[in-house]
Amino acid sequence: MASHAFYLPTLSLFGPGCLNEIGNEIASMGHKKALIVTDKSLVQFGYVKKVTDILAKSGIAHALFDGVQPNPTVQLIKDGLAMLNAENCDCIISIGGGSAHDASKTIGCVKTNGGEVEDYLEDDV
Repeated sequence: MASHAFYLPTLSLFGPGCLNEIGNEIASMGHKKALIVTDKSLVQFGYVKKVTDILAKSGIAHALFDGVQPNPTVQLIKDGLAMLNAENCDCIISIGGGSAHDASKTIGCVKTNGGEVEDYLEDDV
């Protein structure tokens, strides 16, 4: 069996007040446009707007992918990756729970390492 390696840099901010740091952190890395990966409920309840307002103050543009559902499918990942590419996003922000984080990590993995989503699945999945 051939060995494989993939590179997926991440930054996780957590703790009181960390949200206010996100714009400066992203700008300090040289990023210009973020893909926000989340679900429609978090948009509806205003949580995503808190993030986009902070990004705007830091001069970071964004595109919103709010189609995340529990247990993300291969098609959902492909749709998110297509938006990342079409919008020329150079970083990803996930907002939400496990499904949003799983989707954003998988989108980032495929973007960073190439190939297709299916290349990263086990044969029996």
